[in-house]
Amino acid sequence: MGKALAFSSIDQYLKTLQAPVPGCLVDTQFLIAATEELHPFYDDAEFLFQKLAAYQIPIFTTVTTRAEFIDVRRRFILTETLLGMLAPGSKWKISETVLKKLRAQKT
Repeated sequence: MGKALAFSSIDQYLKTLQAPVPGCLVDTQFLIAATEELHPFYDDAEFLFQKLAAYQIPIFTTVTTRAEFIDVRRRFILTETLLGMLAPGSKWKISETVLKKLRAQKT
């Protein structure tokens, strides 16, 4: 705790820890970045996730983190579904106002 390490030194650091490592507590943003390919930190989160998996370090979250993550995923799914209504072959007929709002969400 209290250290800032470069990603390139993660292997060296993890090797210095005494096995077994009891676990790693992650926050909502790490979970979102690790699961959403469009997230700006997706590659970094995926790299760290793979390292933790390689060293068999369990990942833990709090109840609050899980609730926040579920809420964000719900909003992603809802937005993606609504954006599906914009597809040229969609059977949905939506007003111009709703169409503008959905396009604004997409961009």
